[in-house]
Amino acid sequence: MNLSITTIATVVISLALVLSITYLWWILAIRLAIKRSAARCTSPEPGEPATGLPSVSVIVYCHNDATGLRCALPYLLNQDYPEYEVIVVNDGMIIDDSNVVAEFRRQHPNLYETFVPDDTRNVSRRKLAIMVGIKAAKHEVIVTTNANCHPTSSLWLRAMCRNFSPGTDVVIGQSVYNHQADSLPQHLFRAFDSVCTRALFTSWAIARKPYRGTCDNLAYRRHTFFANKGFSKSMNLHYGDDDIFVSEIATRTNTAVELSPESLIVTTYEEPARALREQKYRYDFTSRYIHTRAFAVEQAMAATYWLGFATIILLSLAAVIDLLAIFAPGIVAAISPGLLAALHPETLATATGHFTQGTFGLTDVLLTAAPLPLLLLHTLPGILAYRSVARLLHMPRLFFTVPLFTLARPIVNLRYHLRGHRFRQQNFTWQRLK
Repeated sequence: MNLSITTIATVVISLALVLSITYLWWILAIRLAIKRSAARCTSPEPGEPATGLPSVSVIVYCHNDATGLRCALPYLLNQDYPEYEVIVVNDGMIIDDSNVVAEFRRQHPNLYETFVPDDTRNVSRRKLAIMVGIKAAKHEVIVTTNANCHPTSSLWLRAMCRNFSPGTDVVIGQSVYNHQADSLPQHLFRAFDSVCTRALFTSWAIARKPYRGTCDNLAYRRHTFFANKGFSKSMNLHYGDDDIFVSEIATRTNTAVELSPESLIVTTYEEPARALREQKYRYDFTSRYIHTRAFAVEQAMAATYWLGFATIILLSLAAVIDLLAIFAPGIVAAISPGLLAALHPETLATATGHFTQGTFGLTDVLLTAAPLPLLLLHTLPGILAYRSVARLLHMPRLFFTVPLFTLARPIVNLRYHLRGHRFRQQNFTWQRLK
């Protein structure tokens, strides 16, 4: 074997190993952070003493969703919590939504309703609705959700609000969408993308660098909201109440993450594919207003994953060529006599001859043995990490498709980013949303 070939093979294998270990370190850091945080979030017990639990106002944003509101209110109004109120903010004074509230209010005096005038212009109606609800609230802690959301447990408020110890002003909860209703093409990729998005912003919050939450399940103190002057810095944008606002008020010391099963919120979309597509466009736009290293690190790790795969593929091709040079030299000679001579300058006769003559050397061992273990090292940890988070969120636990989706995700994100430039004007409040 030529020394140069051996050196090249060693360098390529070393590069693949470094890339795989780098990605392995990152993905395991996310998995361990979420796993340890989830282990600390033990399930609350029903009827626990109310000592230390703050009074709570639940703000429910509702816009022309009487069906969703009718489904959500029984869950929200039957929480095992000592003192709380539910305030439905009716965006546009829609009669059907108001009738649902009136129906439930007969049996639940802690249910209230307020309105956002339909003729409001040039401000974010959603943010204005939340501000109206917070001004109407009488309790210390605000929990925001939507009419198309419902808790999975009567202990939801206990799980979320037990985190409000002295010094904690923000609690980031989790929500998942009704993935069972998504039967359109690419539904598994949408589930994968949703889990990855939540894993990323949750792990950064656990690492005391929060930059995003979910508007379906977010809690903060009322005085923190007003100390930040509400959404005043982003009222010219339709959205941002769960990422721009969180990045403004959340700090290293005042933010907690809740991951217990009882704290989970389920969000129901009539058309999950369309809703998630609009959500990705929205988050891509608002991300430019968030100051965090999370996006740059995610892009760097995506590049690392791609480069690692590329080196493994190159090694696999080199292994195939090297094996052909040993066992079928005529094929390689037909392609390139120079390549055959570079791999094996000696005459290659039979397989037995290669071993006895010592022509099956270090390069052959490296090239033929390295690709498979490197591939396992590069893909298996990511599969296990994804399944761990998906299990926590009750989302589909994929296996063989995880590496393919991991490769595809940065390309899909880039596509959304490029196409999003055509719709960026629609994110400003001078463009009225339908």
